[in-house]
Amino acid sequence: MRRLLTLTVPVILLTVLTAAPAQAKAISHGELTGPGLSAPIVVKPGSQAGDNRLNSLRTGTAAHAALYRGLPQAFGARPKGRLGPCYRLEWYGPPGDTLTLTQYIYPYAKRGPVVRTPRQSGAVQHGWLRAPSYVRSILHTLGLPKKPPQPPDVTCRSHARPPVR
Repeated sequence: MRRLLTLTVPVILLTVLTAAPAQAKAISHGELTGPGLSAPIVVKPGSQAGDNRLNSLRTGTAAHAALYRGLPQAFGARPKGRLGPCYRLEWYGPPGDTLTLTQYIYPYAKRGPVVRTPRQSGAVQHGWLRAPSYVRSILHTLGLPKKPPQPPDVTCRSHARPPVR
């Protein structure tokens, strides 16, 4: 019993002491822009379905791994092959609804969605990630077209916009 307490107490203290700074980077909602979308797709809480989609999308894109120290390395090298059109996903959070993280999603990639997290202020990890297939499904339920827009190879540079917030 004493050994268990000796191991558990430091872990709990470390968690409590490091939790406060991490909350400054919390993600409250996201906005997806790109080809084939007439308006940004906003991913936000508000209903249980909205909360589930937001949490699943944050998990599937490894947004928290990009922001928080101490999480396992999620990103690696660029996957081979054509990725298809690129969409910009901007994650926002407190204070004041500020831009927290920018990621680029290739939802129509042949072997499943791909996420690129570039180097940026506030991010502790960057690189490429082969995302789970449910990321594409969530984006479709939110309004992403079922088929990629033409031309199929739209790069992020062609529609990227600088952060305004």
